[in-house]
Amino acid sequence: DRDTLVVFGRTRAAAYRGLRAERVEGGLLIRWEHPWGNPNTTYRLSRIEGDGPLVVICNTTGTSFLDVNVTEGIIYRYHLVATVRGYLFVFYNDIEVQLWGGGCWPMMGGNVLHTSQSIFNTSSNSGGFLWRVPVGDGIYSSPVVGTDGTVYAPTGRDLRAFGPGGTPLWNLSLSATSNCIPLIGRDGTIYLTTEDGRLWAVNPSGTLRWSRKVTTQFWAAPTQAPNGTLYVGGFDGYLYALTEEGDLLWKVYTGGAVETYPAVGHNGTIYVANDNGYVVAVSPSGRVYWSYNVGNVTLGGPSVAPDGTICVGVRKLGVVALTPDGVVKWTSEFESGSDTNPSISYNGDIYAGSLDGYLYDISPDGLIRWRYSTGLIIKSDPLIGLNEEIYFASYDGFLYALNPTGNLLWKFRTGSGIFSSPAVDAEGNLYIISWDGYLYAIGGDLPAPPGELHASYYKSYLELTWEARGREDIIAGYRIYRVDSRGEERLVGETTEEHFNDTTATPGGVYTYYVRSVDARGRTSPEASAITVNLSEIIRPPSPPFNLTARVISGWVNLTWMPPAFDGGVPIVKYVVYRGESGSSLKPVGETEWTFYLDDMRGREGVFVYAVLAVNAANKSNVSSPLEVQLSGVPSPPVVVECFLSPSFLHARWLPPEYEGAAPVSRYNVAIYADADFKYELFNYTTPTNRTNLNLTLPSHTPIFAGMEYYIVVYAVNRYGVSPPSEPYQTIAEEGFAIIFFRAEREETPDGTWRVRVTWGLSDPSRVSELHLYKYRSGEEYDLQEDSIQLSPFSAYYIDGDVKPGCAYYYRLEVTLDDGRTFTRESNIVTIPHMRPRQIIILVVIVISVIVGISAIAIALFLSMRKVPGRRVWGGYPPPPSAVAPEFQIGGAERGRGPPRWSEE
Repeated sequence: DRDTLVVFGRTRAAAYRGLRAERVEGGLLIRWEHPWGNPNTTYRLSRIEGDGPLVVICNTTGTSFLDVNVTEGIIYRYHLVATVRGYLFVFYNDIEVQLWGGGCWPMMGGNVLHTSQSIFNTSSNSGGFLWRVPVGDGIYSSPVVGTDGTVYAPTGRDLRAFGPGGTPLWNLSLSATSNCIPLIGRDGTIYLTTEDGRLWAVNPSGTLRWSRKVTTQFWAAPTQAPNGTLYVGGFDGYLYALTEEGDLLWKVYTGGAVETYPAVGHNGTIYVANDNGYVVAVSPSGRVYWSYNVGNVTLGGPSVAPDGTICVGVRKLGVVALTPDGVVKWTSEFESGSDTNPSISYNGDIYAGSLDGYLYDISPDGLIRWRYSTGLIIKSDPLIGLNEEIYFASYDGFLYALNPTGNLLWKFRTGSGIFSSPAVDAEGNLYIISWDGYLYAIGGDLPAPPGELHASYYKSYLELTWEARGREDIIAGYRIYRVDSRGEERLVGETTEEHFNDTTATPGGVYTYYVRSVDARGRTSPEASAITVNLSEIIRPPSPPFNLTARVISGWVNLTWMPPAFDGGVPIVKYVVYRGESGSSLKPVGETEWTFYLDDMRGREGVFVYAVLAVNAANKSNVSSPLEVQLSGVPSPPVVVECFLSPSFLHARWLPPEYEGAAPVSRYNVAIYADADFKYELFNYTTPTNRTNLNLTLPSHTPIFAGMEYYIVVYAVNRYGVSPPSEPYQTIAEEGFAIIFFRAEREETPDGTWRVRVTWGLSDPSRVSELHLYKYRSGEEYDLQEDSIQLSPFSAYYIDGDVKPGCAYYYRLEVTLDDGRTFTRESNIVTIPHMRPRQIIILVVIVISVIVGISAIAIALFLSMRKVPGRRVWGGYPPPPSAVAPEFQIGGAERGRGPPRWSEE
């Protein structure tokens, strides 16, 4: 019977690939190929019309048949049996074809099965440019193509139609944004949805047929079954069935918001996927047959294969195939899942884009045959050409064309990423919308015009820049034309780069530039990119400098800032610095070419306001944001970072003031307080210099007791006064003796060698009887005291000049008190470099000098051994006495005695 035959044929479908159906004038041309190229083959071609019986329509030994008895909107299934005579081999193949009276590419996926299999030949499309029209930025929707070649595309809150060459035909305003792929109905009516939940029906002439409020929100457009019923899913989770006049027939809940396009299977079953991961099968009367949860959010809608398999793209998974009964047939996993509708070819191959940037080719059994990388995610549904070319777009801004084995045929560059899916017309031309704001028509072999032109003016020329578009591999260069204010056009240059400098433009002039792409045969792009440049306006004022900061050093205000973010089209030539006692009293105080300025404010106190402006060749910017600077004669407070306190000793170290005041710091006051409020001062000491550390034996009457808490405060002093106190450093006085610190630091000598400076601090040097310093290198220990180096108990540092490059050293300090107790402490590790950069340079110079000297000597010896033309030389030595002439003349002039200068004669 028919079902058994078809199922048997499908199981052998992979054995014979090559059955095609092409839409031609007068019907459907069914074509196939000889198995293995063997002409000794007979063929029986049968057809199923809708749900009718299997009928034989042709017995032949040829490889084609024109089926003229076809009706628009009906799904036809063709079954081919090929018998190779003499070998008893039998091959089977099935394909499904739907003719649609409304358009060449009338809906998402091209047909109600959503297979994206074209019935038009695209093999002659080599990716050349036809035309482009602006439609607006950020368009998510895709175009559809009518039977007459009219292209329809939602562009935000409008539905627009374009005729041959991209000619605008009409524009219909909508009540809200539409991001759907429209549907061209079987009678040519255009159906689409808007985000406010309305369903629209528009006549081919652009007039509104009707508009219905169906639900709260739509994303996808409807699908129309062959009987005319419209099916559309809403964000409320319902699948709606409506008549061609917009009357509701029924609605059924699917279990989650529906953002995908319903597909209609062979027997009228509707398949839809929702955001909760369910694939739902619904009867034409609105009864749910089954639902299956694929486990992840489903955003790619279902597609129906020739054998009834339902394929759906699943995020975080890949592609899942279900049987017509809702049972998982196979799962093909991608690295990052799929967000597209799987496309299914005549041969049963499935093509799907992925979020990992690959296009996958999957066999009818679910095995991945190959994948092609674009580098960025793919949300474009692949379109399959009649000869199984695959066309799809990526976020990288390219439309790709691949052959059935996954090799690149060509790629067409647009100006931004692409969400759109391609559409095709009867001539095999492709249409796609890019986020650069253009609808592109692609076909033929001409180069595309360049992208948007940009102009910048510099001191002596105007620079034009652009980006390549279309097939970059067929662009050989660009031609640049200029039209002046008198309307005179001339070619100003040619280039192979994506920029051009016009050195003949006159400042103050108004010019219009046109740039055309040129291929290797000298053919130019059908269109040109243009820009009008007013040079009196292009040199605009720069933006203000920003991030103005100030630092006060000894009464000098050091101002720094960042240059303008926009220079006005020409370089910045100088900056003007303003100062005042308020923002309203600013006056210029100086100019500079750099992004810093020193203002002499020594001896002045108070609050001052600074601002800066930038100046280019023609204009000046506004002033920057004002900056207040507090000037004071006295310095800011120091910062105490280290302290040790005992009843008999004080060690402190601090950082100098961030602001020195109107004069340098000359000394510091160090005070010990019993409280944090500075009410009870116990001790005060003034340093004789501006050194930032102190090691001091306290007077015996100082009231410092071990275990008690004290506060150390430091003041900076200059000739204008004393700074505010530092933040109090809280410490607890310790009993007895201590090694306060012990450090080793590497330093360079004036002659370029290294030495190590070892420093330490003792809480009470008067109690020290012996002081030993030990040195360690590569496990060796040196007792510097035993090496006859006398270290006084009151010494505080030692300079070690006996260090070797490439070695690491550390030191140990051993202190013996007068009561016999011993204290030790180890320093940090110091590494000595092999050589200083200056030493390396000197060594290189010496080596080069030696090499040059030796080379010079060798060359001199070599030349002395040679016979120089025009002169006789005896072995490189002076000639023998017999060779000396007493007197001789050349040309009548006396030359004196000596060897003759032999001529060539």
